[in-house]
Amino acid sequence: MTHIGTVVGRSKSVDDLTSVDDIERDDGKRLSETTAGGPELEKLLRSKDEQIAKLVEKLSTVFECNNQFAVEHEKLQKDYQQAMQNLHTLQGIKAKSCDQCASFETERDQLAKENGDLRNDVKMMKILVYRLNVQIERYQDAIREGTTAKNAIPRLDFVDSTYGGAKDNLNWGPVNSHTLGPLLNAYEETIAEKSDLVQQYESELVGFTGKLKKVLEENESLQQEMETMRAAQAGWTSERTRLQAQVDVLRSKADVQGKRADLAKEKLVEVLKCYEQKVQAQSLDIQRLQEAYSRSKGELATLRNLNHNPELVANSLKECQQYDLTQKATELEQLRNDYQQQLKIFERQKEINEILMGKNAALKQTLERTRQSKEILKQRLKTMITWGKGSEQRKDQLQESWQTIRALQAQLQQRDGQLRSLQQRYQTEVEQLERRLRQREDTLRKILAEKAQFHRQV
Repeated sequence: MTHIGTVVGRSKSVDDLTSVDDIERDDGKRLSETTAGGPELEKLLRSKDEQIAKLVEKLSTVFECNNQFAVEHEKLQKDYQQAMQNLHTLQGIKAKSCDQCASFETERDQLAKENGDLRNDVKMMKILVYRLNVQIERYQDAIREGTTAKNAIPRLDFVDSTYGGAKDNLNWGPVNSHTLGPLLNAYEETIAEKSDLVQQYESELVGFTGKLKKVLEENESLQQEMETMRAAQAGWTSERTRLQAQVDVLRSKADVQGKRADLAKEKLVEVLKCYEQKVQAQSLDIQRLQEAYSRSKGELATLRNLNHNPELVANSLKECQQYDLTQKATELEQLRNDYQQQLKIFERQKEINEILMGKNAALKQTLERTRQSKEILKQRLKTMITWGKGSEQRKDQLQESWQTIRALQAQLQQRDGQLRSLQQRYQTEVEQLERRLRQREDTLRKILAEKAQFHRQV
């Protein structure tokens, strides 16, 4: 809001300057109409002095507005430094979260290896069970084919066995108690242990699948955030191109205005040189007229003393006076014409200055728009900082966006410097114009005073 108020104040000051220029035009017309009146010229000069004082006051207000802009620029730089500090802290938090993700991935790899080992063990156990079943079928067939009790294989009683243990109380049928009983019991124990391990691994696998689902959900959320970041980056690139195009247009406008100001300055210098040459020529003509007037006075005095015919002397005097009056009238008309031409030239120059002031106001408005866009970019930066818990690709994108923002800030600073230089140039040109106007008024006063003295002498 302070920026808008200062810009409005400056536009008002420009309107006041244009109104003052209109008043100066009216005063110049009045001065051209009343070249012979002494008190009216003094009034006009006083009014011009008052207008110059008003212009000085308005220039002081413009300097105050520039100081306010400098203070606000410092505040914005402080806010930018705070945002950079917050970004560094968020990057540290992001690195810690990435370390945790790496630890989860290592645990997942270890569990996958253990799962593969368990699958290999299950395959081996299936093979062993198949072989045992084949051997058991062979022994059962041999027992069924036995005919005599002597050659018969003794039956195994697991209850009375000397092997002992809870798992010995199994009914394996009529098998050899010395050879196959302990082997079958040992296989049964290993199978029970393996089944316990399998159940344990299944429970661990269930927990791991739950963790894996959580990790996949987090990965999907991160993927969505990455897509949103890419869309935001596309918007940033389009906005950056738009701002770059605006900067190029403003630079071209500034160059054109600088060239126009240089041309106006050259024209002013040429006009002032012509005016000085004309003033010098007019002063030389006045000196010659004064010398001729003094000579004619001397000749008249000599003729009065020498000639005895007063009528001829009177006629010659009248002819000399008429000749002097005609020459003076022609010189006065030439001076008036020159003065009117110079007034027209100065009016054109004032119009050019008004156009330049309007363009300066337009540049100020564009600068205000760029500052507003800068604030919008800062707000978007804050939203981007909230998304700073992504992967390494998000980090790269954030770095690229920061680089673009820094480039935009550098461009804005360059534009601020260019506008300040233009303001300084305009101020120097205004001061030079005021000095030249004062010099012109002084020369006009001198010429009018010399003319008044000449008329009094005549």
